[in-house]
Amino acid sequence: NAKYEEPLPGSEVCCGSCKPFACEENGILYENGATWDSTTDPCFTANCIVNENGTLIRYSKEGCPVMPDNCPTENVVTDPKGCCTYCKMTRETCSAVQVPLYETRGFFEYLDKKRGLCTNGKSLSDLTKCSGTCTAESRFSKLTGDFQSICNCCLPQKTKDRTIILTCEDGSQVQKTYHQPITCQCSTCSGKDLDLEALDNIQPY
Repeated sequence: NAKYEEPLPGSEVCCGSCKPFACEENGILYENGATWDSTTDPCFTANCIVNENGTLIRYSKEGCPVMPDNCPTENVVTDPKGCCTYCKMTRETCSAVQVPLYETRGFFEYLDKKRGLCTNGKSLSDLTKCSGTCTAESRFSKLTGDFQSICNCCLPQKTKDRTIILTCEDGSQVQKTYHQPITCQCSTCSGKDLDLEALDNIQPY
């Protein structure tokens, strides 16, 4: 991990010298400034520092999240490296469920500039939505140096088009199409309410 360097031209030094240029860990060379997961202990991150005094490998360890006292034993999990244990607070139970019939009347609303508020005045049979719980946790990120939230939402995986009739305040009707969930899965939250995707294909009826 050192190389020979000739003396600078014009210097009074007659002979060259060996100067370090890389750090070594388990027979692997790492350049100055390199960062890697330590091969001796994967729970530590190693950083190579090379200066005129030699080489130095600086080790740092990621912080682990605080384990809640009330975390159920079955929810205690270990990260892939085996370095930290954390509480997986929720079990994923995301699925497509049928909306109770009494809740389907007025389920859809659409505000039309000319017609006013349009909604389904009749109950809808076999109406489904995505419902359930998905993983939500915080992990320490060595990139940001802080805890990072990891949140998943119960979102549609497969959908089918379904057309409904909405009655507006002026007495007119419009035909709307929406994407009804068939199957659902836990996915990265999009910031939108996708239990039932937005209505589209506005048509007078």
